[in-house]
Amino acid sequence: MRIIGTAGHVDHGKSTLIAALTGTHPDRLKEEQEREMTIDLGFGWLTLPDGEEIGIVDVPGHRDFIENMLAGVGGIDAALLVIAADEGIMPQTREHLAILDLLQIPSGLIVLTKIDLIKDNLEEIIKRAMAVKIKIIEEDPYEKGLRASLNLGHTIGHAVELVSHFQLRHGEAVAIGMVAEAKLAERLTLASKGLSDAVAESLSALGLPILIPKELPRHELIRAMQMDKKKSNGLVRFALPVEIGRVELVDVTDLENVLED
Repeated sequence: MRIIGTAGHVDHGKSTLIAALTGTHPDRLKEEQEREMTIDLGFGWLTLPDGEEIGIVDVPGHRDFIENMLAGVGGIDAALLVIAADEGIMPQTREHLAILDLLQIPSGLIVLTKIDLIKDNLEEIIKRAMAVKIKIIEEDPYEKGLRASLNLGHTIGHAVELVSHFQLRHGEAVAIGMVAEAKLAERLTLASKGLSDAVAESLSALGLPILIPKELPRHELIRAMQMDKKKSNGLVRFALPVEIGRVELVDVTDLENVLED
């Protein structure tokens, strides 16, 4: 029997996910049910279509129970890193991911939960995003500091938007650019492998495109990037994601490398 373990921040839906997959809610203790929070390890089982049995270990997400989490993931074959779409990456998300890396867990999936909350509150999310952007622009009107980070995805995104003759909307093109620039950051060893997958999963879950359409000529995309407003002294500046929530400004000369898969 193969064993899968959960990982992720408290209240991101790990136990609910297991209940949905197995039909068994892993929170068995009375205190867990009263607090609606996993404290100890929980378990569930399911049978795959080919007959293989899979065991799932549910671990607590709260930092006070990190020892129980460690006990649960020590011998697993794969991990489900659960991230709530309404909160995103949180402290125990990072901590649990670091533990999985330290234990060299060989396989895993990122599972986005609470997508319905994002869709139901999309107008409020857009208002908050606009407020953040306005504040950053007011504090950095000449793009000398933090404001430059808002260009994440835009260098490739603007090129995709232009070469598609605006058949792709701005947000769609930037989503494609965010994934492509995350892949570039991985190739330049600025970001760890898997970052682009995490970005792609989040954007795809919202119904956004994540791949540069194959019908867009690469030479036209390169020419469009060479015309980018952020170009200086023959170099095109990218805001590349180093990790979720942090970017690094990088000047790139080899634009062919930018478009590699």
